[in-house]
Amino acid sequence: MANGLTRRAAKRLSSRVSYIGGDIMLSFTVGIGIPDPATLEELGTVPDMSVIETRQAIEAADRAFPAWSRTTAKVRFAYHSQFESSLSALLPSSIDTISS
Repeated sequence: MANGLTRRAAKRLSSRVSYIGGDIMLSFTVGIGIPDPATLEELGTVPDMSVIETRQAIEAADRAFPAWSRTTAKVRFAYHSQFESSLSALLPSSIDTISS
């Protein structure tokens, strides 16, 4: 993985990162597991956000939806790629912070 990160470390960090209203927010709590309803196998994790952070995320998504829904798949892919690059740059220092 890029920057010498292990998959395990990147997965652990991804369960603590939120992107709300254009800002990357890092949670210092353990993420919440999301089970497959059929098998109860953990599919992944999501950040354990506060009520305030959850409301902020919902409001930001509501504001963004009209414009986002009019974008093409190509443009959405470009946004996701850019976000992934930005997050990858954040990972090394964030993993050190969480691990300490």
